[in-house]
Amino acid sequence: MKKVLRAIYCFFVFGVFAFSNANAQKLFVEGELLYAITISQNDPEQKTSNNIQGTLSIKQKGHAVLKELLLKNGFKSTKLFLGQAKPSYSFVLIGEQNFALKSDEESLRNTLLKCKELTLEPLPTDIKSIAGFKTERGKILCNDRKPIVIHYTQEWQTNNPLLFEEFSSFKALPLAFEINNEDGSLIRFELINIESKPMENVVFQIPSGYKIISQEEYKVWQH
Repeated sequence: MKKVLRAIYCFFVFGVFAFSNANAQKLFVEGELLYAITISQNDPEQKTSNNIQGTLSIKQKGHAVLKELLLKNGFKSTKLFLGQAKPSYSFVLIGEQNFALKSDEESLRNTLLKCKELTLEPLPTDIKSIAGFKTERGKILCNDRKPIVIHYTQEWQTNNPLLFEEFSSFKALPLAFEINNEDGSLIRFELINIESKPMENVVFQIPSGYKIISQEEYKVWQH
């Protein structure tokens, strides 16, 4: 279980539309995407498999993005992105104090550049509909990363690479996909709902009472 939570933490802490036209495509620039997630971790020694379920909320307003992961076992992770050229913050609790763990702009830029140019290889569609959307299916190929099989819809398009860092230049709305981590765990995402709606500015601010700390300070406290 500790390995699973550590993998989830690393994924979310260190580390989802073309303009309206004759095809009725819509551009997602403000609102919320809600995904159901399942994390699977195999234990070769015990010959068992652990599955943890939860949700991932992704809220966007212009360049800002807030991601909130909540698992049914009580684990929670929140990350705030203020823009591609600005620091990002992960909200953590150490003892009884809330902190905003700051990641520098270069780290974020390097993550996004890893999949700036990708190739989408079409695949036969095996699921007709997800969250009410007609699906298309393909394989995302990007540099030396493991291919990502994705179900998506062209009805919505995105222009913010911070929504999905693993394939930042992908424009169509992801409906379902899987991420394989280096430790062998697998995270599956499936869209539950999309709401295009106005978002309050306060949602994309560091909450009152949170102290901003650097990665170096956090590593010292961990030991």
